[in-house]
Amino acid sequence: PGVESVPPLGPAVFMFATFPDDGVAREVVARCALVRYVARRVGHGEGYAAAAEDAARRVERAEVDWDKVGSWKSEFDVFGGTLDLEEKKEALGRFRAVLETLPGEVAMKGADSVFIVAEDRHPRPDLPEQPTTPRQVFLLLHVGEGGHREPLGFKLNKRCYISTTTMDPILSIVMSNLALVRRHDVVVDPFCGTAGILIPAAKLGAKVVGIDMDLRALRGRANGTRDRKNLVVFPCPVGNAWCDPARNFAQYGLDPPLALLNMDMGTQMDALLFRRAAAFDAIVTDPPYGIREAAKAAKSDGDEALAARDTDRPYVPQTARMRLHDVMLTLLEFAERALPEGRRVVFWLPTARETYKEEDLPRWPGLRLLYNCEQVLTMRLSRRLLVMEKTGVEEKEAARREMEAEDKEMVARRGHDDLSAMVFRNAERSEGRARKGGWHVRE
Repeated sequence: PGVESVPPLGPAVFMFATFPDDGVAREVVARCALVRYVARRVGHGEGYAAAAEDAARRVERAEVDWDKVGSWKSEFDVFGGTLDLEEKKEALGRFRAVLETLPGEVAMKGADSVFIVAEDRHPRPDLPEQPTTPRQVFLLLHVGEGGHREPLGFKLNKRCYISTTTMDPILSIVMSNLALVRRHDVVVDPFCGTAGILIPAAKLGAKVVGIDMDLRALRGRANGTRDRKNLVVFPCPVGNAWCDPARNFAQYGLDPPLALLNMDMGTQMDALLFRRAAAFDAIVTDPPYGIREAAKAAKSDGDEALAARDTDRPYVPQTARMRLHDVMLTLLEFAERALPEGRRVVFWLPTARETYKEEDLPRWPGLRLLYNCEQVLTMRLSRRLLVMEKTGVEEKEAARREMEAEDKEMVARRGHDDLSAMVFRNAERSEGRARKGGWHVRE
């Protein structure tokens, strides 16, 4: 659908959208975790008088089919304020001339239709003193509920298996929507952890695959596991004896993941893609930043790996820390190889707010940046949700030639490599670790 924000300037509380019919509108907004409802505009203006006049004109031009309304009732929705009973009566009275033309009866219970009187009273940052009247007023005919209640069913405090880095349910839903996840798609998260980002994708009917270097995250833990301070870590709210990613999917009545792979996406990329392209339909992920979870890559163990295969003892590959620069390099190469043309990769990139520049964003031939959405974390840090789309061969080669001519790096600059130094102001120790060869740098 075509979408545009509603003037005047300020937070986009209301947005106009064009849909073929009400059924399509309901289906679309039901997926939108940030949308409260969708409604047909009856009247709109910068005050009640203007909104009432606009409603009268639209009714006269038969833009709203009164015969389909049936019995009705009214509700009020005030963004940035409240109305008492007398104010509600006065507000509804402004639209009396329009509402009196309705053929149906008023029914407070079981009404066929709901009219919403909505006010926008959000503060205006450009004004020293806020006005006492609403910035804009709407008379709306309710069409359907948005998906804002959907995340309530995925609350983390009710989920069987989580960790400190499990993604917020609302953001996970937004990521799946931005990735255009459809039924029967195969969606992968190459840094899945507890696989929380994949749950909304499975809810939409996709088949999901999780990859992670940390075997412990994939394997799960026993309920009641205690940390070094003898405190219970995330007790299971549903009472499972063992908690793991697969049990999260079972908790929501979803099909289990196609696979949960303990491997390094970078060093084992050929094996993961089975030496062919377009293995997945979408990629949704939150790469490790090096703050709560270290970014790691597998090291080549040589004789130790061979010796382990010759004995009965389990083999656990060694890992080394990895710069965020190289994490992004690996992710973008994987996306370019794994996705078919026109499909998307959606991922988070941490940035320092004071030093952020547009040229810091990742670039890769064959991937086109579509959206760049900032989420502020602290006064110094934010993270950006980036959406990239796989391009065709011609556009890929044109982008490669352009980047070679500009001699620019294809990924975020190395200033973001050690975000923990920014958070904990521990740059000296970080630099010392880098000088000692503690980083795993991709060739």
